[in-house]
Amino acid sequence: MPISLILPHRATPGHFLNSRGFGLVEVVVAIGITVMVLIGSITAARVALRRSSEQVNQIRATFLVEEGIEAMRVLRDNGWSANIAGLATSTNLYLVYDGLSWSATTTLQANSEGLFERIFVLSDVFRGADDDITQSGGTWDPETKLARMDVSWRGRRGTSTVNASTYLANLFAD
Repeated sequence: MPISLILPHRATPGHFLNSRGFGLVEVVVAIGITVMVLIGSITAARVALRRSSEQVNQIRATFLVEEGIEAMRVLRDNGWSANIAGLATSTNLYLVYDGLSWSATTTLQANSEGLFERIFVLSDVFRGADDDITQSGGTWDPETKLARMDVSWRGRRGTSTVNASTYLANLFAD
């Protein structure tokens, strides 16, 4: 049986140059891929941060709308005749909190953050023959108002607004 010897591979004179060049190409490709992944990750992080900032403002505005609706209910509960009945309808109105109580004014009020503007508008309510609220016609109901609360702010995409509406009625007949 013949015996064969496995001899180490003998390199040709250009072999080391070719393998070194191939290693350099691999390094350049790896660096390029790494740079593209890093740029993509940074871009995705920036977009996510911007969107989360927009979401924070959306949530804060929603809370301000809810607070405004509750403030309107407090005004109603503290006296319909004194706080609601005398307010102009179809006019921009603003809420003021002096540390003790809420009031309404026609003067623009800056909030503590300077970012949001909260406006409310009261509208007259009309009732049909069945005493249900109607969108057109009917009889004016001086004991009910439609209150619309808007909170707006300027963002990167322009002005955004969150709003809500509710009916206020003279529950305590004062």
